[in-house]
Amino acid sequence: MTLPKVAGTKIRGDTYYLNLRIPRQAQAAFGGKTHLRDSLKTSDPRQAARDVTLAEAEIIEATERARQGARLDDAIAALPADQKRLLDEAGGLEGLLNEYQASRVAAAFSYVGSDDYGEPMDPREARLQEAQDRAAQAVIVDDAKQEAKVLTALGQDVEPLPVDAGVTGLRELADAYCEAKNTAPQTREAIAAVVRRFIEYGGDLDLADLTTAHLREYASAAKGLPKVTSSAKLRGLPMRKLIKIAKVQGLDTISDVTLGRHVSMLKALTAFAVPQGYMAVDPWAQFKVIKARTKHATQTRPRAPFLPADAGRILTHARQFDGATIDRWAPLLACYQGARREEIGQMMVGDIFEADGVWAMRITDMAEGQQIKNAASLRTIPLHPAVLAEGFQTFAAGKGGREGYLFCEQERWGGKLKSMVPDARQRVTEHYGKRFSRMLREKLEIKDRCYVFHSFRHLWEDAAEAAEMPQTHRRDLAGRSKAGDSQAGYGDGPRLKALQRSLAKIDPLAD
Repeated sequence: MTLPKVAGTKIRGDTYYLNLRIPRQAQAAFGGKTHLRDSLKTSDPRQAARDVTLAEAEIIEATERARQGARLDDAIAALPADQKRLLDEAGGLEGLLNEYQASRVAAAFSYVGSDDYGEPMDPREARLQEAQDRAAQAVIVDDAKQEAKVLTALGQDVEPLPVDAGVTGLRELADAYCEAKNTAPQTREAIAAVVRRFIEYGGDLDLADLTTAHLREYASAAKGLPKVTSSAKLRGLPMRKLIKIAKVQGLDTISDVTLGRHVSMLKALTAFAVPQGYMAVDPWAQFKVIKARTKHATQTRPRAPFLPADAGRILTHARQFDGATIDRWAPLLACYQGARREEIGQMMVGDIFEADGVWAMRITDMAEGQQIKNAASLRTIPLHPAVLAEGFQTFAAGKGGREGYLFCEQERWGGKLKSMVPDARQRVTEHYGKRFSRMLREKLEIKDRCYVFHSFRHLWEDAAEAAEMPQTHRRDLAGRSKAGDSQAGYGDGPRLKALQRSLAKIDPLAD
């Protein structure tokens, strides 16, 4: 009788044998073997399947332990000399964890202190004792802070000190900045990533020790960072290793614009620190990134407006999607309303309405789950005649009385409808953005990377320019900043019907 096949095994005679590949990282845990090919000593397929599952779990655990060890080795290699010395003196990671716990206990006792000094002291002796206690506490807390910094750099979750250690380094300053500014999750992540890179390169310095040279050296080195670090091979690697890999493999490196954004984030932190009392002076206030002169013809083309013919193809393709989905309506609204992708995706049912005979859409951050780019983005604008001709107002009116986001989405194409849900960054259109990109490249074969969803907004601006739309109307319809416009602070701005007349004149699909 032939035994049935079981994944992960081979059959020899009437016995199942394991046949599992061991990933390279985990091979040391299995004596250097590349495969597990031991006999399972059974002819029962159910028992063989259970044994395979157990063996796979063992391989997965060994692989993860190896990966954690590799990440720890990289993190240790990235430590500055003083922190590496502290780790060595503690006898490694386990020893440093134990020392930090002891420091936490000592800090707690120093904070509580004691009012019982035996015999009554004269005022002078009491002041001396208090001064000694404060000095001792400062030493204990400082040691604990340094230990915590090293452990954090090594990816360890450490319990906070029982005393307020205050804002001493860039990590703590970034936390205080984001808390005070109530920054969006995506911005908070970006700041944390830049701070992590800075610390990986130059060390976790106290704020008082930061100099212009530190920022200059970081900016100079950061020019060598690879443009893309999200691949499995590069994700999570320390800064110096990323730079080395980019150089050896000839990878594209970050642009001057990206580098300037990184430096601006760091400068924003120290600019915030001075008026908040975390720093006496801002060491980075005068620093600027010096851009090398380059040939303009060799530079990568930035985002470009869709060609009218390509925009028309996209709108035609979008009509095949379910009428309740963002995939159906987002390209139309971006093309004719000039709205941003996230502004469209986060609209609630009540954000499409009729006022004084004009159908309008409201872009706001009023409801839970809504956010806008800036104050200028807050606006109510009329619907373009082409949007009305597609029946968008009828679709929206059919949702009357319901709550939540206006659009649904499908899992990939043709999947079950589901409600839009914010991700960890509180953005609702990230999945749609990926679907749109795949549609652009694979379905419509628009390969040039300068064309993205935001290209609709550039196309809309070109159409408004061609229609000679007044700047005040363009600004209010697109939700652009009024900075630099001396007249922007006067009057109530264009009325809805005036905006409707201007909007009706533009045709993004016109050649």
